[in-house]
Amino acid sequence: MKTTKTIMILLAITITLIAAGCTKQTSDNAISQEQPEAELKEIVKLRDNKFLPTTTVVKVGTTVTWINEDQIPHVVKSTDGVFESTSLQQADTWSYKFENTGIYNYASADHPEISARIKVE
Repeated sequence: MKTTKTIMILLAITITLIAAGCTKQTSDNAISQEQPEAELKEIVKLRDNKFLPTTTVVKVGTTVTWINEDQIPHVVKSTDGVFESTSLQQADTWSYKFENTGIYNYASADHPEISARIKVE
């Protein structure tokens, strides 16, 4: 009789262990391993009364940062009015994120002969 009782206990433990192994565990406590998308960045410099480079090609979602390395202040302004910076003194920066495809021509507002363009693909 002890043997039957021992077998029944072992059988109950085995069934419990099997049932526990078959249950689906939720991922409520899982840590997200998603990586943020790499931020797209591009730099345009104002130097020697020029934008460098004069043509910049970027992808949608790219943030372009202008850096004034000139001795004089500049306002970066698109010819179609899409964007306009504040007055950038020497060493100042200003950024704009391009959300739509197209060609964006721009110039220094006070010096329209200083011009360039951004092509967003």
